[in-house]
Amino acid sequence: MRSVLGQIPDIVPNERMSGPALRATDVEAPTFALSNARILDQLLKRRFRSTVETWERKHGRPAPWRATDSAWAILVSELLLQRTRYEQVARVVPNLLAKYPTPEALARAPRSEVAEIAAPLGLERRIDVLRDCASRIAQQHKGRVPRDLESLLALPGVGNYVARATRYLAFGESAGVVDVAIGRMLRRVFGLRTTIDAGYDRELWALSEWLSGDSGAEYFCGLVDIAGELCRPNPRCGKCPIAVECAYAVRGDERLAAHS
Repeated sequence: MRSVLGQIPDIVPNERMSGPALRATDVEAPTFALSNARILDQLLKRRFRSTVETWERKHGRPAPWRATDSAWAILVSELLLQRTRYEQVARVVPNLLAKYPTPEALARAPRSEVAEIAAPLGLERRIDVLRDCASRIAQQHKGRVPRDLESLLALPGVGNYVARATRYLAFGESAGVVDVAIGRMLRRVFGLRTTIDAGYDRELWALSEWLSGDSGAEYFCGLVDIAGELCRPNPRCGKCPIAVECAYAVRGDERLAAHS
């Protein structure tokens, strides 16, 4: 029987800040073999996705970038969400996009003006990343956010997570997504232990890709929200819909909470 192994080959650091170069996982494989010898099947996959989607419909967090089909608005939001609280970005993004509704508008704007609007977010270096990204889109893509993964990853500051999140929300292109929070959740749920940073963990990317399959934005948003709201460094297992199948929640194994 065909199975996906919990590893993506030939991952190397990328000097564009985009993280590891990933190869596609066979999302149609009937099983997925984890490094801890556990074999995941299609029944578990469907149950996991259904649980995430059902929870999201009831408890999902509202956000401006989830209520739009503008790829530009989604890309800007995902760039700003890196290392920044969800609530802070939700307050700033509407003002930023009202002032700069297109990449061309942001590319032309004085840096000081952009910095003033985005000041509540801190990390001022991202102002330059945003402006560089806007300029690249305006000059090389006629002002339209590219849809293909390779072109997205070539944009300044856009890594694997931002590119895949943008494709999920803006273009309906499902893909594996891993950030610190999602990586922590997947490790806890499936009993994985490693010291590798989540963004460079081959097994996590392959697992996330296989689980996502042909899912839609609802699954992606649910994954983000459960990981960010419930599966924190100090997890709220009592409120988590996945807890009944989570190795960490069931066994209370503190080692699975490491490397948060």
